[in-house]
Amino acid sequence: MKTKFKYLLYCMSLVGLLTVACKKDDHALKSVQEYRGDPVTITLTHSYSVTDIDSVLRSYNPLIPVLIHIQYALDVYKVIYRSLDAAGNMTIASGLLAVPRDVTKHFPLCTYEHGTSFERYGVPSYESNEFMIAIAFGSEGYVMVLPDYIGLGDSPGFHPYIHAKTEATATIDFLRATRRIGIARGFQMNNQLFVCGYSQGGHAAIAAYKEIQENYSSEFHVTAACGMSGPYDCSGAQKDMLLSDGNYPSPFYLPYLLNSYVNVYHMYPDLASTMRPPYNTTITPYIDGYHGSSIVDSLMPLPIKNVLDSALLADFLVNQNSPFRLALRDNDLMEWKPMSPTRLTYCKSDSNVTYLNAINAFNRFVALGAPNVEVFDADSTADHGGCVYPALIGCKNFFDQFKILQ
Repeated sequence: MKTKFKYLLYCMSLVGLLTVACKKDDHALKSVQEYRGDPVTITLTHSYSVTDIDSVLRSYNPLIPVLIHIQYALDVYKVIYRSLDAAGNMTIASGLLAVPRDVTKHFPLCTYEHGTSFERYGVPSYESNEFMIAIAFGSEGYVMVLPDYIGLGDSPGFHPYIHAKTEATATIDFLRATRRIGIARGFQMNNQLFVCGYSQGGHAAIAAYKEIQENYSSEFHVTAACGMSGPYDCSGAQKDMLLSDGNYPSPFYLPYLLNSYVNVYHMYPDLASTMRPPYNTTITPYIDGYHGSSIVDSLMPLPIKNVLDSALLADFLVNQNSPFRLALRDNDLMEWKPMSPTRLTYCKSDSNVTYLNAINAFNRFVALGAPNVEVFDADSTADHGGCVYPALIGCKNFFDQFKILQ
C-alpha cells in the first residue's frame, strides 16, 4: 500500500495543477498527448460593455470603431494551458481569450497569431498592441483565441521563432483549451474555425492551418484562413531579403532566428558559434527575452549577413544542404494544398517581409491544385507597419463572407 500511495503522489506532482487519473490496475499516467490543451489557469481580466469596447478601440485608433460594427459585450481571459515544447516535452503556454457575452448564440472560433515579439511579455496575454485585434474581432461575434507561442508570455524556455511545428502546436492546444473552457463556463461555439495572423503570425497561421488539415481534421475544420505579410518561403524569398547586400530595416530578426534554430535543431554548438567577432559576444547576451530589439539593432552590422561567422556564411552561400539552409527549408509552408478558402495578404512595398513570400506561396498552391486561394495587395505603398490596418480590415471582411451565427 505504501508503494502505491507514493506512486499516486508522484503522478499528481508530475502534472502540477492538473488532476491525474491513474488507471486502477497499473496506475499508468495519461500520455503527454492526452494532456495537450488542458487548461491550467483561467483568469477573467476584463468584462467590457459595448460602450467600453468603443472607448478601448478609440484609444488605439479613433478610426477603428468606424470601420467595424461593435455588436457584443466581451469577457476577456488570460489562459494558461498544457502544450508541448520544441523537443516534444510537456510544457505550459499562455494566451488571450475574448468571448462575446451572449449565451443565446453559437459563435465561430477565430485564432489570431501575433507578430514578432523580441521581448517575452510583448504578447497578447500581457495586452500588447495586438490586444486590440481580439477586442475588435470579438465584438463582431468571434470567439478570439490569441496564443502567445511557446517560450513567450508565461511559457518557460526559449522562443522557437519562425518554427512552424511549435507555432501550430501552441495554437491547436489553445483551441482545444477554449472548447473545454466553453463547456465549463457556458459559452457556445459552432463548428467554424477562422485562422489568421500578421508577420510572424502570418507564418504561424498558415503553419497551424496546414497542421490542422493534415493531422487534426477529426477535431477541427478550417472555414477560411488569412495569412498577412508572413514569411512562408523562408528558404527562398525571405532568405534572399535577409541576406542581401541592402540595409535591412530590422536587423535583429537574423540573430533571433539563429537563436531559435540553434536551440531547436542543435545545428551549431551555440548561438555565439554562429557569429563572427565581436558580435559573438556583444549581441548574444541581449537575446534572452528581457531586452528590446533596438539594442540588438544598434549592435548589428550592415549588411546584416556580416554578423555571421565567415565559415558558416561561406558554407551557406554554396551548400544547399548547409545546416542553416536545412532549418529554413524545414519551416517553409508551400509544399501542401490548402483546401479551404485562403487569402495571402501583402503590401508590395514591405521591406521587412517581402511580398514575394505571398506570391511564391500562391503560385505553388495553385500548381498543387488548391481550389480556392487568392492573393491580395492591401496597400501597395505601405511598408510593414503601415500594412497592418488595411490587411486586418481586409481579413475581417474576407472572413465575414463565411461567418455563421446560430
